Amino acid sequence: MTESRIQTAIVNYLRTQGYLVAAIPNGGARDKRTGATMKREGALAGHPDLNIYIDNTVVFVEVKTPTGRLSEKQKQFRADAKGYTYMIWRSIDDAIEWHEYRKTLENYTEL
Repeated sequence: MTESRIQTAIVNYLRTQGYLVAAIPNGGARDKRTGATMKREGALAGHPDLNIYIDNTVVFVEVKTPTGRLSEKQKQFRADAKGYTYMIWRSIDDAIEWHEYRKTLENYTEL
């Protein structure tokens, strides 16, 4: 399965669970002019694919295939994102497990 299909499945699932999820379209082929404009507007090389906004913070998610690896720019972003949750998800199952874990924590704190 491609990264795009994995990401689409993750986004659809999280949105059905009520999460506010935004994709950051940094990848893809662009001409130099478009790339320069995006950089001036705040595009950041290595930024994760998804932002999940929850509990007054952001959770960063980089989507990879089962054999995909982080680029050097992605590794640098992860290192710079101190204090934020940064996860690598390789399938829809990762999103489901994360959501179930959050639900368990919420139920526990309600006791």
